[in-house]
Amino acid sequence: MPFHASRALTLSIALFASLPLAGQASDALALTLDGKRIIGTPSFERSIIRISSSDSRIGQSLNLGTIWHLFMDPPPGYEDGLDLEAIRNRPPSAPGLVLTNGTFIAGRPEGITDTTVSIASSRLGNLRFPRQQVARVQFNYVSGSARVVLPESATGIVSRSGHFAEGDIITFDEDEVVIDSIFAGASTHQTNRIHAVILAAAPLASSEYIVELKDGSILLADQLSTDPEGLEITGPLTGRISIEANDLARLSAGARRVRDLTEAPYRRRQPEVENDAGLAVRTSPLMAAPIRVDPWERVIELPAGNAIASLVEQGARGFSVRLAVPPDQPSQNYVVFRIRADNLQVFESPPMNSESRPLLVGFREDIRRFAVLEVLPYGDQPHETPGLWIEPVLHTQ
Repeated sequence: MPFHASRALTLSIALFASLPLAGQASDALALTLDGKRIIGTPSFERSIIRISSSDSRIGQSLNLGTIWHLFMDPPPGYEDGLDLEAIRNRPPSAPGLVLTNGTFIAGRPEGITDTTVSIASSRLGNLRFPRQQVARVQFNYVSGSARVVLPESATGIVSRSGHFAEGDIITFDEDEVVIDSIFAGASTHQTNRIHAVILAAAPLASSEYIVELKDGSILLADQLSTDPEGLEITGPLTGRISIEANDLARLSAGARRVRDLTEAPYRRRQPEVENDAGLAVRTSPLMAAPIRVDPWERVIELPAGNAIASLVEQGARGFSVRLAVPPDQPSQNYVVFRIRADNLQVFESPPMNSESRPLLVGFREDIRRFAVLEVLPYGDQPHETPGLWIEPVLHTQ
C-alpha cells in the first residue's frame, strides 16, 4: 500500500502489524510520541527503559520523555491495534479511594473518621489521607457494564447499579452512610449495598506521567526515576512511592507533556483538495453528517469530506494520534487522513478502509495557531465514511 509524507517533514509511522513470538509472555508494548511501536522484553535501568526483542541483542533504549504509552501487559487484540477502550485514565469502578486530583488507589477502604480515610492496598500497603483530599470512597464494584456519570461538584451516593442519588453527606464510616436529600429527606445506606460515597469532584490533574498498577490504581507523578528494581515516583497528595517493575501495568505521558485535542475548541471547515489529488469531496456541504468530538472516549469522528481546525493555546511542539475507520463501515469505501500544522500539510495517510489496521502517527513540528484534521473520500465517488482520530494529543514539551 502506498505511503505519502509531506516534503517538509519525515514522519515515524508504524502499522500495527508486528506480532510477538510464541512463548514471550513478558513482552511489553511501547508507543512513542514520535510514532514508533516497539514490542519486546522490558528491563529498567537508570533513566531509561530498554526493550529487547528476540532478533536484537542490544534492544532499544527509551528515554522517559519519548514514551507516550508503555504497556507491561499489552491489552487484548493489540496485534491488530488498540481499540477505543484500551487506554483509560478514568478511575475504575473497583473498591478504593479517588483523591481530589483524580488519583485512584485500589484497595479496601477502612478507618473512616471525620478527619481521615485509610485504605489497605495490596500493592502500596496501608495509606491514610486527610478527608478533604478524598473525593470518592468506593466500597464495591458497579454491577455489569453500568457507566457512572456524576454531576460536577455534587455530593451523594452511587448505587451498585450506577444510579447517583444527590444529597448532603451527614455522617459515614466503613459500615453505613447517612445522606440528606432535598427530594427524599434523610436516609441511611449500608456501605455493603452501595458502590460509592461522593464527597467532591475529582478532575484528573496535570502531571508529567500517569502510572497505572496491575491492581487498577492510577497514580500521578510529577517526578519519576527508574532503576533495576522499577520506578520511584513523587506525586501530588501521595508523595514519594516506590513501585516494583512487576506491579507496573502502564506508564503514560501526563497532561503536562501532552494535551488532549478532544478538549480544545474547534471550527468545522472544508478540506483543501487539489484537482489531481485523486480524492473526491462531498458535493453538498450543507447536508454534511455531524462531527463527533468525545472527550470521554477521547475520539474525534470526522465524516469524509470534512475538516476541523482545532485552536492551539500557547502553541505545541508536535502531535500524536491513532487513526482508524470504524469496523461497521463498507469495506469498499476508502478514506485518506491529512494533518496540517497551521498552513503546512505535515501528514497524509495511505488509503484506509474498515479492514485496515489502525495507524500510529507521531511527529515533531511546531504548531503555533491551529491543527487542521481532514478526512477525505478516496476514489471517484463521494461518500461520508467516518475516520476516527483516537486519542489525538498535542506535545507540550
